[in-house]
Amino acid sequence: MAIAYEVTGDGPGVPLLCTHGFSADRHSWAAVVEHCAAGRRCVTWDVRGHGCSDAPADADRYTPELTLDDMAALLDAVGAPRAVVVGHSMGGYLSLRFAAARPERVAGLVLVDTGPGYRNPEARARWNDMCATFAARIDERGADGLGRSTQVRAATHP
Repeated sequence: MAIAYEVTGDGPGVPLLCTHGFSADRHSWAAVVEHCAAGRRCVTWDVRGHGCSDAPADADRYTPELTLDDMAALLDAVGAPRAVVVGHSMGGYLSLRFAAARPERVAGLVLVDTGPGYRNPEARARWNDMCATFAARIDERGADGLGRSTQVRAATHP
């Protein structure tokens, strides 16, 4: 399976691994790369079946698990033990799954216009209720509404 990717920039920062949305390709990250590549490597790639990556005829070759393997292989190929994983839409869903399955490879997670991929209406309703509660808490308490999880503490800057 040939996966097309580009590495732009360099620097001491943890690299970004940018995953595009459905029907897009790695070029959709051009503006992000332009702004971020001065201080870090930006890895943009074409998810299998998109852009210049291979597009297998077998539908069984398009599972989230195989895509997570592709993401890990990309990090290995560029010599990055960890990355800030950035995803848009479908790429956000895949990035969220990558962070859950391989947290040791994720230094940060940025989701753009994405969701958890619920297909079950009851599960989706629970998710939406949780998001509304979370948003209300932030509305009422500002940054204090974010909580004190390890991820929030790690992302807090003095």
